[in-house]
Amino acid sequence: MPEIENYSFTINPIDWKVRDFGWLIRIWPMVFGCDIASVVMEVDSDVHQLNKGDRITGHTVSLVTNKAKNGSFQHLVAVEASKAARTPNSISFNEACMLLCFEQGYLGLKWLIREAGRNENKVVIYGASSSVGALATQLATVSNAYVVAITPC
Repeated sequence: MPEIENYSFTINPIDWKVRDFGWLIRIWPMVFGCDIASVVMEVDSDVHQLNKGDRITGHTVSLVTNKAKNGSFQHLVAVEASKAARTPNSISFNEACMLLCFEQGYLGLKWLIREAGRNENKVVIYGASSSVGALATQLATVSNAYVVAITPC
């Protein structure tokens, strides 16, 4: 499992729910967080798709493994190589971190993208101020949808 130096992470609704209610946590203390953009610091000998120094975006799995070393809200993180992808130098770490959220937003709005150009498309995005919600709002807007953005308290 590669060790990475964390440069950026997202905060998602699941993170505060886990913190406040202890959802999915079997062992304390725990480090939360899922989406990261980082630089690979160390790579195990059995990992061939990543190299030391690679810029990556990835998804950590602390909520699955219940190991604090896998949470993204820290400087050094252990991330599964299968949950990481290289990112180009031409985008910032913050932009790279949002790529995973963009994918989630796209998949949720795939039907709307396919129907781009139809002005009768309407969509309600609940949680529009979250990382996924903000990107879903942008995707819906460029798809000529009428967007109702809702941000819960």
